Amino acid sequence: MFCRPLLLHPFGCVGVVSTPHALSCKVNAFWRHLRYLYQKFADRDILMLNVDETSVGYTMKPRLGNVVAPAVAKVSKQDRRGAWTYLSLICNSTDVQGKLPHYLIGSKTRLTRKLLRAQKALPPTRLKIIAQKSAWTSAANMVQLLRDIGEVLKLYPGKQGILLLDCAPSHLPKEVMQAAKRQKVQLVYIPAQCTDVLQPLDICAFAGFKAFLRARHEGLKATSQHGLVNPLAWIWELMQCPREFFAQKAWRSSFAAVGCTNPPDPQVLHRELRELMDFPVSFPEGVKPTREEVQCLWPERRRMVYAYKALF
Repeated sequence: MFCRPLLLHPFGCVGVVSTPHALSCKVNAFWRHLRYLYQKFADRDILMLNVDETSVGYTMKPRLGNVVAPAVAKVSKQDRRGAWTYLSLICNSTDVQGKLPHYLIGSKTRLTRKLLRAQKALPPTRLKIIAQKSAWTSAANMVQLLRDIGEVLKLYPGKQGILLLDCAPSHLPKEVMQAAKRQKVQLVYIPAQCTDVLQPLDICAFAGFKAFLRARHEGLKATSQHGLVNPLAWIWELMQCPREFFAQKAWRSSFAAVGCTNPPDPQVLHRELRELMDFPVSFPEGVKPTREEVQCLWPERRRMVYAYKALF
């Protein structure tokens, strides 16, 4: 599993980082940043949030890795290409979860004007539909998400938002960090190569979410002609996901499983993380991370010279 050599850095984390020691350095840098924020905002109620993307197939025969099961009906090769992106947001408060925005992002060739006109006639939900050039998330999408989080936080003036997000390219631009500052949201980046042990959505949510979507899609197929699902009907099912899947669960334990509570409890860390960090786990002190510690979070060859000042 950890087969590539570590390229050593004075801090011990930068370069090719696939050894357990290097990954544990990254996890400690992540935890230090988080504990620093807990101490900085000790007088506030911390609202932990996590955002991440997953793909959602828009046809009956999606390519491998999409979340809907194939059907018997024949579908053209063109229709088997691509997917929509579902941008999910969870938090550690059941009171706030139902108010959080979610996003379905698709290309304009799939989210056509005709389809969007029909969708806008449906009752609104917490899912926002975005048609753009590509279904890939962009920095502009992240800026909009942060603006929407800021609107939710206005309803809870005693809460301080801390958003966990991975190092996907659309999450890293300077304008995303600046947007977070404008909304008074603190960003804590999950280190590159660590999402499988530190991302709450990956660890605790997406497997269940995909099973939920498969069941909904199968239900639509069972009542449709020739097993072909109407795109508007599928969008309507996706529009229910913020309320009928994400708001039905308490995600606090998902954050605790990756050490994102104050104080952190090593006993509730998930098994892979405990093994990586050599249980019993010792958490770092909550002091401001150094530039070297922050630099080790980023993907290899990303200098991110603006990041430290933008984050701190």
